[in-house]
Amino acid sequence: MSTIITPIGDSRELAHAILEHLGGKRFLAMTGARDLLAIEAGLSFRLPSRLARDNITHVTIQIELKPSYSISFERVSVAERSIEQVRSLSGVTPDELQASFQEVTGLAPSLDVIT
Repeated sequence: MSTIITPIGDSRELAHAILEHLGGKRFLAMTGARDLLAIEAGLSFRLPSRLARDNITHVTIQIELKPSYSISFERVSVAERSIEQVRSLSGVTPDELQASFQEVTGLAPSLDVIT
């Protein structure tokens, strides 16, 4: 499994659970997601530049009320020193994570969901 950087113990387990809901290693291979970071209530990661729809470069998934998540899709530009939220979803259940991710980014999280 890929390395998830975390300063908080319990957040690492939550981040791994979210990654598994997304598809685990297959998700990482299919999307090119990297720089995974366990945050207090979820998981944050980067996507390769210009690969995702609307040039989305960062995704943050946080737990709301079990078992639902909020997802924030952002475009971060270091050159312009800007962070722009492209889209935000809430109330996403674990089994909707892959479909929601694919709908917004245009990236298939696994071979199983390619349409």
